Amino acid sequence: SRRSRRSHRCRCRCRGHHHRHPTPPVDTYGPGTVTAVPLSSRRSVLEVSGQDAAKVLQSVATNDFRPEALEDGKVARVSAFLNPKGRMVAGDVLAFLVEGGAGGLVEGAEGSLVASSHHFLLDVSESNAAMLLKHLKMYKLRAKATLRDATDDYDAWVIYGDPADLAVAFNSLATTIPTGAGALSPDPRAPFTPSMGLRVLVPAGFDVVGTVGGADSEGSEGVDVSTGSMAIYEWSRLSHGIAEGSELNDMIPLECNVELLEGVSFTKGCYIGQELTARTHFKGSVRKRLLPLYLGATLPPAADGEAVPTPNAAELVVPGLPFAPHACLVGEGRGSKVAVGDSVMVEGKAKSIGKIVAAPSEGGVPVAVALLRLESVLPGHKAIKVVPEEGDEVPALPFTPVWWPTDIDPKTGKRPAV
Repeated sequence: SRRSRRSHRCRCRCRGHHHRHPTPPVDTYGPGTVTAVPLSSRRSVLEVSGQDAAKVLQSVATNDFRPEALEDGKVARVSAFLNPKGRMVAGDVLAFLVEGGAGGLVEGAEGSLVASSHHFLLDVSESNAAMLLKHLKMYKLRAKATLRDATDDYDAWVIYGDPADLAVAFNSLATTIPTGAGALSPDPRAPFTPSMGLRVLVPAGFDVVGTVGGADSEGSEGVDVSTGSMAIYEWSRLSHGIAEGSELNDMIPLECNVELLEGVSFTKGCYIGQELTARTHFKGSVRKRLLPLYLGATLPPAADGEAVPTPNAAELVVPGLPFAPHACLVGEGRGSKVAVGDSVMVEGKAKSIGKIVAAPSEGGVPVAVALLRLESVLPGHKAIKVVPEEGDEVPALPFTPVWWPTDIDPKTGKRPAV
């Protein structure tokens, strides 16, 4: 039962303090159930097809779209698109390679022409779709590829659930979506993190809820499914430290963790904006990165006044409530009074350590994403607050997402060279 699923042994660093785990402000799910959230109000779909579709993406995207890279079995990959100065035009693109898509003809063995399956659907934030399409057309040049806004032809969804239930949902959709007319994949930004959900692109009007809840073509039963609100999507992306759309405009991909989320290839060769990204990775430091903040509450202070260890979301999550990163908190969680651009500061210090990049909607979840100086929050932190331009200061608890690598060096912001 839901009640029994909330009974758990605390895994956070409460050190014996009295603590509580409040009820999350969004819907949750249990075994045998999934929640499907329609994203068409937030996400647009661009289509890249034709003989040179992969070539066009390879020349402008941070990820690798060479033929040998596309043979890795991944249906989707995350990528950023940069301007010549290395700043992001779009930083949250999920590129789906559509199976059986009409990709035109390419040269095969001994000069023969063979069919190409390079047909891509780009799931991109609605606020950046027009700008990205213009960017792609600018660098398409004479490539034999067709670029278009296909938002009216597709619906975007995300489905949340336990891994076993997501597998059932995946199979139901995979056997029902017409070949070449859509795509689905675990969220490629964190493929081993089921709480990021299953991303789905289907023909407009396709009954996702009915398909997932019904029997598949082999007669296997589906799972119980409900339609979730946008609050679930917001809770999930913010607690995973994910900013999107205009929140990322003109930012540097490494500061936004794009390479940690498998969205940057450092072996693919040249692309637009590569120089700054490669130089920073190989010779520079990434002193600031995006991290989530739990707003309105903190961990109890250390008795000796030293820094409190910054927790990982896995230590804070209430089992069975995957969108509820609740610690042994002091204070009530609240987030509606912070805004993009607000400063993040250490209590008693005059210098800012970062700024809010993604804020919750009014009355929404008490989690934001901030660009923070790593040495101020890792491996530990002192009392931190958000300072709005208007209104009261908001205490905040920084934490690392569940996908965060454990070997990040706070001084360089990078993982050890392999």
